[in-house]
Amino acid sequence: MSRIDRVLLSLEWSHLWGETSLWVLPRDVSDHCSFVKSGRVGLGPKHFRFNNFWLKIREFKGVVEEAWRGQNVNGWMSFVLKEKLKGLKVKIKEWNKKVYGGMEERVENLMVGIRGLMKRGRKVG
Repeated sequence: MSRIDRVLLSLEWSHLWGETSLWVLPRDVSDHCSFVKSGRVGLGPKHFRFNNFWLKIREFKGVVEEAWRGQNVNGWMSFVLKEKLKGLKVKIKEWNKKVYGGMEERVENLMVGIRGLMKRGRKVG
């Protein structure tokens, strides 16, 4: 596997966005784990990740339906959709934590083990 950890920026970009840096994250599964961070823009909130395996779990559909129907939002359609999606995200995160609590810690422990194996593989090869 190779890592692509380079980025090209124009002078116009630098003038518009200020000091910019390239950050490289642990590779986990993909070898494309870098991102550009501008001095004027923060990282923002943590992104919500939808796990496809949730769709295979029988109770997940009920969680979604209950969360969606349980929200009473008024306003124009785009606003209602945005607010309902935000509420749905909260409910899914709560459900995921209840059902799969501690998953992040388990994944991190596995990744530490994988990184250790990869380091040993480099020394041997």
